[in-house]
Amino acid sequence: MDRVARREHLLDVAATVLSTERLDTVNIDHIADQAGVSRALVYEYFGDRASLVDEVRRRFAREFQTLLDVATERAPSANDLLVEFVATHLRYASGGAGRYRLATQDQEHRVAWLARYFGGTSDSLVVAAAAAESLRAFALTWADSADVSVERATELIVAYLSGGLAAVRPFGVKAPPRQAFPVSRERPARSAS
Repeated sequence: MDRVARREHLLDVAATVLSTERLDTVNIDHIADQAGVSRALVYEYFGDRASLVDEVRRRFAREFQTLLDVATERAPSANDLLVEFVATHLRYASGGAGRYRLATQDQEHRVAWLARYFGGTSDSLVVAAAAAESLRAFALTWADSADVSVERATELIVAYLSGGLAAVRPFGVKAPPRQAFPVSRERPARSAS
């Protein structure tokens, strides 16, 4: 294998392992064994475990964001948009809780998206942060049990989020009108902290 192909193979193996296993149980030896290479070779390509895990996390995050973009572009109404947003989270989580956990580790973009969905105010940012964290917890719990279909879980989570949204409407936090929500391709600016 050439150097680029070997690196991609190691990333593919690490992604497969990290999709289904707990992050704290995976080490370089485990990935090297699964890839059929020496641990020294994995260290040569990635330097350390943290760098390898970060590469996989970025891969998952890009993959997940692409799925979210595609799913939400086709939503004809504000309600359908929220349904697609939630369903995409669940479908991605069905590929493995570890994969979803890594892909959603940095919630900044999803919080910004939800804040725009909820009206773009300072108050909606607070609600969006809580909604994003709740959605992540729902999806992880669902992925670990999967006793409920994606459709049913989506229905339950959307009802929960919408019910909570109804409670904060007096504060000016609300879903957009029935027309489709304008999806922005802009990434939120990173905070300096």
